[in-house]
Amino acid sequence: KFDLQIKEKTESDVRFEFYAITGKTYTVERSADGVTWTRVPFAPDTVAVGETAMTAEGVGLQAAYVVPGSDASELYRLTVR
Repeated sequence: KFDLQIKEKTESDVRFEFYAITGKTYTVERSADGVTWTRVPFAPDTVAVGETAMTAEGVGLQAAYVVPGSDASELYRLTVR
């Protein structure tokens, strides 16, 4: 199953989980309106600003931490290639 689940949201970070597959590259994007999407840096294992893409080194659940945007309500999506 390919999906991005929000596990926790605080003032300083949003923690997601998704199922990663070895060798696939993942990006997280954010939108305030569902029309314009922007890649956001994320870190796979800590609350820190990371890269805008991650290539999975194994198969299984993967955490992704992002710094929340300034909008009170925002949408996130996961892309894979």
